[in-house]
Amino acid sequence: MGLAFAGAVLVLSPNGSLGFPVPSNLAEWLGLMGGAAFALNNIMLRHQAARTAQARLFAMFVGGIVAPSAVAAFLTLLLGDGNGFVQWPVLPGLYGGVVLLGFAATLLVANYGLQYGASRLPANVTSVVMLSEVVFATLSAILLTNEVLTLQVGIGGSMILLAAALSALENQDTH
Repeated sequence: MGLAFAGAVLVLSPNGSLGFPVPSNLAEWLGLMGGAAFALNNIMLRHQAARTAQARLFAMFVGGIVAPSAVAAFLTLLLGDGNGFVQWPVLPGLYGGVVLLGFAATLLVANYGLQYGASRLPANVTSVVMLSEVVFATLSAILLTNEVLTLQVGIGGSMILLAAALSALENQDTH
């Protein structure tokens, strides 16, 4: 876990610094809050492993839609410009419907896969494997935007992936 955490610090630290990454704006604080909620979700999946898959999936879907919507509504009213809720982007006709259906289907499959793994894997393995999300988010940013892969980010990402592999191998030896 220490290796993965150190890797995450390297990846998330501002470029060229080795300091502990501290959120510096509302978006980063919301991201931290979302990550903490996601970690709590994984703990609850493990705790509720005896429930049916459908019950866990429904609870996860409601928790993933209702809770963030309530937070967004509260923050909009608290921090908004007085015009009410944030405007959703308008997607054109059929294309928008296809995108939304694709997103919903992907979310459903991903959540089902998450609950399957998180309810069966030990917490130490799940926590390290979940940090690999930082690596995939970073790679996505590099591929889809103008982000540049730095040595610091490469080393940090490698540390996270190595920790995940070691954790999975360690768990495999105990079974």
